Amino acid sequence: WCSGSRGGRVEYKADASAIWKMTGKLTMTNSLGFVYADEKTSNGDVNEYVYGLRFAYQLRENMMLMAAWKLRINDYQHRDSDNYVDNEYRLGLTWNIK
Repeated sequence: WCSGSRGGRVEYKADASAIWKMTGKLTMTNSLGFVYADEKTSNGDVNEYVYGLRFAYQLRENMMLMAAWKLRINDYQHRDSDNYVDNEYRLGLTWNIK
């Protein structure tokens, strides 16, 4: 458990992911997660649901192109006005120097 300026907080997390090698160069990764955070001294208890999807394509032996999307849903148990949905998009290129 974590202690901070607002008092105690307990987090419970569960994550799962699966990786599929679709072709010799293309890989897809799915991930699913859940976090329950219990604020001991406030009404900030929250359920967070996370889903992610990532594609990686091997351009060359040392170069990879990646695209990812992550959906995050936060559901506050005692403060409905604070609930929110977050979409995150990423695009990247990696170069490994050997």
